[in-house]
Parts: sequence; C-alpha cells; structure tokens
Amino acid sequence: MKLIPIILPALLLVAGTIGACSFRPDRAGIEEDRLRRFAERSYRPERRLPVDGRDTRIGSEGSEIDVKLLCPTTPGRYPLVIYLPGLGESTLAGARWRDTWAQAGYAVLTLQRPVDGPQVWSSADARRGAFSQLGRKRFGTEQLAARAQAVQEALDEIRRRAGNDAMYACVDLSRIALVGFELGAQTAMALAGERYRSATALRPPEGVKAAIALSPYVSPAGEVNGRYGALDTATLIVTGGADEDRYGLGITPALRQTPFRHLREGNKYQLVLNDGGYTLLNGADIAPPTESSARPAGGRGGMAGGHGGPGGGPSGGMGGGRPGGMGGGPSGGMGEGPPPDGGMGGGERPEGNRHGEQQRAAIVVQSVTLAFLDATLRADDMAAEWLKRNSPGWLEPVGQLQWK
Repeated sequence: MKLIPIILPALLLVAGTIGACSFRPDRAGIEEDRLRRFAERSYRPERRLPVDGRDTRIGSEGSEIDVKLLCPTTPGRYPLVIYLPGLGESTLAGARWRDTWAQAGYAVLTLQRPVDGPQVWSSADARRGAFSQLGRKRFGTEQLAARAQAVQEALDEIRRRAGNDAMYACVDLSRIALVGFELGAQTAMALAGERYRSATALRPPEGVKAAIALSPYVSPAGEVNGRYGALDTATLIVTGGADEDRYGLGITPALRQTPFRHLREGNKYQLVLNDGGYTLLNGADIAPPTESSARPAGGRGGMAGGHGGPGGGPSGGMGGGRPGGMGGGPSGGMGEGPPPDGGMGGGERPEGNRHGEQQRAAIVVQSVTLAFLDATLRADDMAAEWLKRNSPGWLEPVGQLQWK
C-alpha cells in the first residue's frame, strides 16, 4: 500500500508522455505539406510527358563529344535545350533540371567533351590538389574557344544526321536555348555573345534564341561593361548567396551578379537565391536529412548529389526523374577527386529545415527556368507574364528575380 503514492504519479507521467507523443505534429509531414503548398503556386506545364533517353559519342578521334538526348516519347518536333555540364561532370549531370524541361516538351541535348568530364579529376593538377591552376587552365580563353567550337561542331553534326537518324527526329533546330552550369555557363554565355578581352564576341549558332547561365563564370580581371554590353540574346542568370568559387579563382557570390548589371535591356533576367550554391545549382538530387543529422549542426551543410531526378511528390519538385547526377570523382581535396563543394550556407539550422529550404530553392529554379524557356522559345505570353507578375511574391522567401 505504501508503494501506491510512488507508482501512481509515475504511471500518470508515462501516460502523459505517451499522450503527448501521440498528438505531437509530424515534422516531416508538416514540411511535406509546406512544400506541397509552395509547389502548387509554381510555374508548371499543363502535363508531364513521358521521356526517353539515348546516348552516343560523336566527333573524330581526339575531338570526341559525349552526347545524351532526352526527348518526349510523344511523336513531334520539340524546341532544343542544349545543356553544358560543369567541369568534371558527365552527361548524366543536371538531371533535376533536364528532366523538368524534357517532361515539359523540350528536346534536351547534353554535350560534354571527355577531356572536360570526370577524367579531369585524374589529372596531375587534381591529384596534387592544385585546383587553382586547374581552374585557370580549364576556364582560360584557349579551352573556352575549344569548347565553343565543340558545341558548333555538334550542332552541325546533328543537322547532318537529322534527316536520316531517328534519334534526332524530335529536335527542332530552329528554336535553341543554350544552358550551362559553371564551366558550361562560361561556354553558353560566350556563344550567346559575351566578349572576352579584345576578342570580338562569338556569333550565336543558328537557331539560338536564349541562354541560361547557372553559377556563371566571371573573371575578376577585365573590363566588365564591354564584355556583356554586346550580348543581345535573351538571357537568364541563376546564382545565389552561397555560390562560392571552389577553385580559388577569386570569384565571389557578389561578382557572379555583375554580368546582369551590364547586360542590355530586353529579355534579361537574374534569379538570386538566398543560399543557392554549387550543390544546388548543379541540379543533382537532394538527399533527405538522415536521422543522425536531424539535429542542429554548425557550419555549412552540403547536398548529396549522385542519382535521381526530381522525384514524384512535392519534396521532389516538379517531376519524376531517372538515374543521373554529378559525374565527378570522389569528393575531397588532395588526391583524386574534385575540390570540396560549397553547401547551402545558413549556419546553425536544423538539417530538416535546411532540406526544406533546398527543396523550395530547387522548385524555384525549375519553375523560373521553365517559364523563361516557354517565354523565349515558344513566345508564350502567359509564361512571360508569370515571370514578371506572379513569380516575385511567390519566390520571395527563397530569393529574388530581377529583369530588364
């Protein structure tokens, strides 16, 4: 009998704890609901088309180009989006973006020279961790000219094959957008009309109507106004507050925003994400937080890249994906592999909260790039109106869209 006063409060405490747990909101469910409501206001195609992909290699020995083509399986000819990956990436890179565009009715052609792909992380510079030297070489004007020439050669080859090769029957070469990430962004901007040093601007290939630069390369040296002032092509720049320079070339997140200020008025846009960095802008899949990382942690958190497209639900953004992600080597500094990636930034935030922010930012990139493509390649007035009227308030928690 004397034990009752002790046992009863203990039982009541346990019962109260169980009751509290049963009524505690599911954090993952709450975040899923927030993402769903956020995605409902995004720019989306009327329907998502089934997509098929093919791979090949074109070019002669010593100047090969790896090619990956995604096309809707519904017969037809679709505007062409040429995707140029970053340094050390394969043609599987940028799966989240590429799948979104292809499912919305675009032919998406990824081009990467093998010398710019994953094998670059086995180079002597990469093995000894000399990433600044590697970056200066790969972003130099000589290599830029070679990459631009490779894109033109690939387009010429596709035009030759289009008449009798079923692989390219879906491609409409009269409506082309150049989209590049990092190293590919440098190539895309050069082909769109950016001028380097005293050189004259490259003439955009026939059919090019638009360009998108994800994490644009901006040289700290040189006259900026003269470099971008002659660029007439409709342009969208996508960068962010954590868009750091991982090669030590002196490119700051603020510097990446300078091209927009010097572009001519008319169909020029810039999306600046609050925390967008390398591992968001490269379009790799966003890994959910693990149980061990669900508590607050100091410093920056990266985003796992590797495989998968956008995923089917709201946490996955705008569409279901296929395998594909960053094609680089193992991460790390010294030894074989790319330099460390930047994360989303943000300091002391719970991993789950950061994951939700990453997903929202990815949905914004998908929506804005797709609306831009529709507005420029399809002359869709509703898409252009969405960019200027609907998107600013919607994406305000994640970033800012500017235009002129």
